[in-house]
Amino acid sequence: MVADRAEVRAATKSDMPEIARLFKLSRESQLPYLPQLHTPEEDVAYFSVMVYGEQSVYLIEENERLLGFIAYDKSWVHHLYIHPNELGKGFGAKLLKLAMQNASILQLWAFKKNTRAINFYKKHGFVLVKETDGSENEEKEPDVLMEWRGAWK
Repeated sequence: MVADRAEVRAATKSDMPEIARLFKLSRESQLPYLPQLHTPEEDVAYFSVMVYGEQSVYLIEENERLLGFIAYDKSWVHHLYIHPNELGKGFGAKLLKLAMQNASILQLWAFKKNTRAINFYKKHGFVLVKETDGSENEEKEPDVLMEWRGAWK
């Protein structure tokens, strides 16, 4: 398996600029319908302060090249992004398992149009809990709340 060759490690604050770049690249590539709401500098600040300061952040890399990252806390997956050229190789599953290891319940939001992500999460035991019209998210894009419970494994 390709993902077996990649290393997972806890992110450091110095990784946040590269993580912010991957976040923007992934959204532009895989979610082109989303509005560009923040500058690259604002993304770096967000990941450096809010994400790194409040969540567990892990990255997956091969030969020091960032392939993807996950940011989560005890019950929420806040971010899971894989480099667009590396999708479908098991990197996302490897990162998601980290969050699932010590959790009895995990929730996350996905944009309704992001069927690739929704199918990925369903494959890993998440179920659809709620759909919204997007009026409460920053992008104003319809989304879905998904949930995984350890008992559903």
